[in-house]
Amino acid sequence: MKYLQIGRKIIDKKLPYTQLEEIKNSLYTTEDFIDFCSDYKNWTYNEHDELKAILDTPKNQNGYYKDLYGQRVSYNGNRTLKKSHTEIYLSIIHKNEIQKCKEDFKYFRKYYCLIKTKDGLSRPEVRKYQEDLEDALLSKEDISVSWSRQAGKTIFVGVYLSWLFLFHPESLNMGIVANRPKTAWEVLDKIKKILAEVPIWMQRGVEIWNRGEIESDKGTRIMTDSAGESSFRGFTCAVIFVDEVAYIPVNDWQDFQDSVIPTMSSLKFKQLIYTSTAYGMNHWAEIVDNSKIKIQENIAKVKGTEVIEIDGNIITVEDYYDKNNK
Repeated sequence: MKYLQIGRKIIDKKLPYTQLEEIKNSLYTTEDFIDFCSDYKNWTYNEHDELKAILDTPKNQNGYYKDLYGQRVSYNGNRTLKKSHTEIYLSIIHKNEIQKCKEDFKYFRKYYCLIKTKDGLSRPEVRKYQEDLEDALLSKEDISVSWSRQAGKTIFVGVYLSWLFLFHPESLNMGIVANRPKTAWEVLDKIKKILAEVPIWMQRGVEIWNRGEIESDKGTRIMTDSAGESSFRGFTCAVIFVDEVAYIPVNDWQDFQDSVIPTMSSLKFKQLIYTSTAYGMNHWAEIVDNSKIKIQENIAKVKGTEVIEIDGNIITVEDYYDKNNK
């Protein structure tokens, strides 16, 4: 597509800075380009990087993005975020891209999600077993994920929660629970890094952004807590993600189950996501076994239960990947 060549020139800094806004504004009203972007979904990564360069919000001379009125955009000095109710210019192409991401989680994950690795920012590499997890997250109410370490379970749930934070049509309370507060904070930190790398024009405005909680100007929250009877006191969470379930002390786990989970029962949209590595024959082993029994009895068709079990004692991630890619 000839128009994407302009995006490549922007990336390579071969266009005069003073002409960028004029060139971009011209493209935003070019019908051929609008039609092409509206219908096209199978971008190569290079093509989509060129599109994002064209769609990038203009910056001032100090490197801050500019809002609709030419004022700098930031949240508490962080120029990768925007404060609540900030207005940014959106062309038809911007709006179409937002709609594509809203309707298609995998489009968002493929083209707009960047994660930080030891080699820098990169798109998530998706293996077959991780695609299975994504499908379960998009279709099931109860998901139990028993995988070995370094299999990507936490980061892929984090990408999913980031998508809900940005695009769910209603305001949500989402909670992250772990065996200790620090672990829950680390999960939230991964989500914050994902959200901060989303283009400024696609982001929600920020109301709260701290170590233990974030909130958008739409009222959607992601909170953290440790497991117990007082978890998320005062809030009803529609989505609860519990990481490293097996390592939560059994008394704390039982208190959490008895006091927090029942508050979700009346919600129209609700989801429980459990992930952990195995740790003996404890409450986590019981959760996994019960989930498998529900599926065998076809209760899953009614209650939407899914267990995704890839553990070193059963089958390794590498073996699973090899078997599903022959």
